[in-house]
Amino acid sequence: MLVICYRKNKLCGGYGDRVVGLVSIRMLCLALNIPFYILWDKEDVHKYIDYDEYDFARLEIKDKDVVYYDYVDNQQGLKELLQGDMERMFDKDKINYFYLNQEVSQYLYKNKGVLRDYYEDIMGEYKGLYSRILKPRMYIMERVNGILGKDKSGIIVGVQVRCGDYYMKTNKGESHRTIVCFYVDEILNNIKRHCDGIFGDVYSIFLTTDNAEVYDRSLCNWEESRIIYNDDMIQHLDREALNDDISKVFVDNYILSQRTCMMFITVQSNYGRVACLSSVHDNVYGLDGKKLDKRMLLSKHENW
Repeated sequence: MLVICYRKNKLCGGYGDRVVGLVSIRMLCLALNIPFYILWDKEDVHKYIDYDEYDFARLEIKDKDVVYYDYVDNQQGLKELLQGDMERMFDKDKINYFYLNQEVSQYLYKNKGVLRDYYEDIMGEYKGLYSRILKPRMYIMERVNGILGKDKSGIIVGVQVRCGDYYMKTNKGESHRTIVCFYVDEILNNIKRHCDGIFGDVYSIFLTTDNAEVYDRSLCNWEESRIIYNDDMIQHLDREALNDDISKVFVDNYILSQRTCMMFITVQSNYGRVACLSSVHDNVYGLDGKKLDKRMLLSKHENW
């Protein structure tokens, strides 16, 4: 079996990074016809998502005969292995633990022993992210419906603005800022023009960001009543939680993915990428207003 792991005392990446690794390992299992499991004990997320079908902890198997593959932030590390002899690739009698946040399944699908279609399989896995793999529990759905309110069946445009870890209270001392943070006003102005030209004034904006100031600046473009915003504490999933409720990470991505009819994302952000890839529509754009090809969002680095 192959097990994607999010363990205590191990940096695994944020939610977007984790989903990229999860889908990649599921793809390996699909192509090799071996069981797939999730070992998630870094945080207790059972209140938020149902992955019981794949929950390794439910098997009550002790950590014996374990092989570790640690390739966080290392896409090339598994390339040679996955393009090699498929019969000797993984020991099916052992537990194979993966720490991974990269799209590596593309290398296996280029192996002459795999006769499956890469894009068909991986797009299918992302499409089923919230219906088959990480199914939102009632707590999340109640939060989603409460946030959307009367707009839950209306025209909702998703906007995801990633400014950088510098702006997050969970990431004290970090200096990382994206170039996006210097052009927020211009970005929001352009998105408004784009949406006004298509929908007139009968749409709402769902905004998710790692910088709370972006909400304040969005009020210069849209009336407050037209902005849907989850004002829960902004937290990074891979840092120590600031309170007992980390649901915003899941709620915001679910709304962006499943409840919008168009979205604009920060292309450099895996959080936005996985929302696009799992979304119910193909109306996906970068913050520059350019239409995105979902296939180009599968990997930040080498891409099929």
